[in-house]
Amino acid sequence: MARSIEEIHGTILANIANHPDLQELNSTSKVAIYRLFAYIVAVAIWTIEQLFSIHKTQIDTAIYEYKPGTARWYRNMALAFQLGFDLLPDDDQFDNSNATTEQIESSKIVKYCSIPEEGVESSRLIIKIAGEQGDTLRKLSDAELASFTDYIKKIRYAGVKFLIVNNPADKLLLQMQIFVNPLIIGSDGVNIRTGVKTVEV
Repeated sequence: MARSIEEIHGTILANIANHPDLQELNSTSKVAIYRLFAYIVAVAIWTIEQLFSIHKTQIDTAIYEYKPGTARWYRNMALAFQLGFDLLPDDDQFDNSNATTEQIESSKIVKYCSIPEEGVESSRLIIKIAGEQGDTLRKLSDAELASFTDYIKKIRYAGVKFLIVNNPADKLLLQMQIFVNPLIIGSDGVNIRTGVKTVEV
């Protein structure tokens, strides 16, 4: 974890105090030139440590997420599918050379993907996918599914059998009885203190 600016500044000042050639730099003024330079250097070191920390997190995430052949990798590859784009020769990346950022984002039609672990253990990769229409999940069309299936065939590892599950979204119907604290919520479902309706009666 990166150190704070104060820690770094304190270390620099301690090193100055202990260095025999710098004994004359002993002013306690907060605006002494050597203290200001020490602070500037501390901020620069802190910035570099922050950048290294961010970089390490990104690298760790990339190693974890993009290790080829794992269920996570197949999930990420499914989410990276671009309808209407061709793959680069001998690669699993799409050719986006003549496309805008908006075109690339709109071509990514697979918005949700799940790779259940039981499918991996049964020696068959089960890829559950869904698109999005507004705020609701949608089933991919036959043409979209054919294109996605061909994509998975091209990027999969040799010998990997897979099954793509592309079903309409399940409807969840709940029958619930809600109990509320009458000290906080009134009989009309409105929070007594804030006046916000928290429960639909």
